[in-house]
Amino acid sequence: RGFAARERYLTYAAARGIQTRWRGHLAREQYSRYRAATAIQARWRGFVPREQYLMYVAARRIQARWRRFVPREQYLMYVGARRIQRRWRGVLARERYLACVATTLIQARWRGFLAREQYVMYRAATAIQTRWRGFLAHEQYVMYRAA
Repeated sequence: RGFAARERYLTYAAARGIQTRWRGHLAREQYSRYRAATAIQARWRGFVPREQYLMYVAARRIQARWRRFVPREQYLMYVGARRIQRRWRGVLARERYLACVATTLIQARWRGFLAREQYVMYRAATAIQTRWRGFLAHEQYVMYRAA
């Protein structure tokens, strides 16, 4: 009877030892998987904010360049418009100047023409007066000689 009980106990103890070792192995394996999952989760939780931060930084760079580009474009448009306006005002000023010069030239020629006409009329009047006075003087001389 003691032998059979001892035999059962040794079988029970061996089974218990095997089960203990198997459960320990399973627990260690489960703990190893848990640690791996935790490491993956930690890396993922670090990766997502880093990605979001890098996207945020990239977006800020794009925004900064765009905000610098738009006013620069507007400034260049303003400068271009000013150049066009300046050139156009120069064209208009030259046209006004040339019109003024042409007007002055026409006026000068007209005044010269009028002055020459007046001078010709003056010379003709002087010639007529000279001839008339000469005629009157000759008439007086003829009357003086006849008297």
